[in-house]
Amino acid sequence: MLYDPLGLIGHVLIYLKVLLQEIWRSEIGWDEKIEGEFLRKWYLWLKIIPSVETVKIPRCFRVTTPKSTNTKIEMHTFVETSESGFAAVVYLRCEHDGIVECTLAGAKTRVTPLKFLSIQKSELQAPGK
Repeated sequence: MLYDPLGLIGHVLIYLKVLLQEIWRSEIGWDEKIEGEFLRKWYLWLKIIPSVETVKIPRCFRVTTPKSTNTKIEMHTFVETSESGFAAVVYLRCEHDGIVECTLAGAKTRVTPLKFLSIQKSELQAPGK
């Protein structure tokens, strides 16, 4: 089981979410075997998933910049959408005496709804909005 409340491995999980939705749309039954392109994509995901164990996420957002009243702290959010899904990421940027440190603070991914939405409407549905 993959537990990812902050969405820090969302880039790996969105692939599976999209694949499962494609299988659902193709109306393959719950007990039917997956074959062809779906099976190839499934094995590709199984090949990638062990690399998640190597991901190291520091508990502290700021490692090199000190706690100081003159440390400039900014939060940057980026949102992207496509025909198959949308995602939002949040980075924390700290700057002190010319030292800049950026850290991924969180991310969310979602597949697009089964009912078609235009890209513009999908952007309004993006996580974090």
